[in-house]
Amino acid sequence: MGFTPTNLDYIRTMAKAKGLSQTQFVNQVLDRHREEAGEAYTKIKELLGDL
Repeated sequence: MGFTPTNLDYIRTMAKAKGLSQTQFVNQVLDRHREEAGEAYTKIKELLGDL
């Protein structure tokens, strides 16, 4: 996976500020996003199936 320089800088900065690895930070962001979009995600998965 590749990130734009701006996003990579954000990930590095915020992960360090929170005392997390970059992977942990990105996973937390994705966890929150998935929780917020839970119903939509479920419906899309039903339509598309496993990719």
